[in-house]
Amino acid sequence: MKTAKKLLSLMLALVMVFALALPMASALEPDEYKAPDPYQSEGIFAVATETVKANDSKYKVYYPADMAEGDTYPVIVWANGTACFTDLYNQLLKFVTSHGYIVVADTTVMAGDGTDQAAAVEYALQANADPSSTLYGHVNVDKIGAMGHSQGGKSAVNAALLNDKIDCIISIAGASNATDTVGLKVPAFFMGGGLDGMVMPSLWVKPAYKNCSSPAVIGILKGVEHCACMFYPDKLKGYVVAWFDAFLKDDAVALDLFTNPNAGLHADSQWKDVECKNF
Repeated sequence: MKTAKKLLSLMLALVMVFALALPMASALEPDEYKAPDPYQSEGIFAVATETVKANDSKYKVYYPADMAEGDTYPVIVWANGTACFTDLYNQLLKFVTSHGYIVVADTTVMAGDGTDQAAAVEYALQANADPSSTLYGHVNVDKIGAMGHSQGGKSAVNAALLNDKIDCIISIAGASNATDTVGLKVPAFFMGGGLDGMVMPSLWVKPAYKNCSSPAVIGILKGVEHCACMFYPDKLKGYVVAWFDAFLKDDAVALDLFTNPNAGLHADSQWKDVECKNF
């Protein structure tokens, strides 16, 4: 069994290496993708990181560097794509943290079933109650989101099904099956790439959105491939922050970017096939 798992991991790693070796084709320059401010600009918080081992897992934790006593922040748990290391997503995760979030990234490279990401939520809550932890007293335990890329996007869906403390999710080029999202009960944002030949929106992202029973939004970025969130985070980072601000900070202006048919994502010429439902 262990040999089979190692072989599967190697095969998936080779597939990912091949995908990363493809030309990073893009019809538009990164600075042409702009969500409105303040969501698109760097946040006001300096960012610190640390690596923590807990509960047989290893986490990379991103947090505001100058957390004062009594300051609490929403938490976002992150899941990697297949065979991808957390550091590949540093730009995106640091940017989100700069807007006043704690990001707990599980470092596993095979996250699809959501169990590791669901457990990351429990780690954050334990750390909040642990006087020896950097996060002690700084976690807003009532505001928790989940996000991931590729297999990690599938993980975000599954983690929300496994852990009802998760309040909203983002699936970036998520490899969810059409039936995975049927039972979702939290707001979900499904992103896809117009040039993604690995997790093609028509086969994965769109069916996941169609079968989602909770409030949901879908948007396909024009001219980007599967790994845009690693190499071109500017193209999506503003809407990532806006989504979490809408549901973890009760920001009505941010929510309007997704639900107003005449504004925000719907009116952004760099996105296509934008839809929302159940709001």
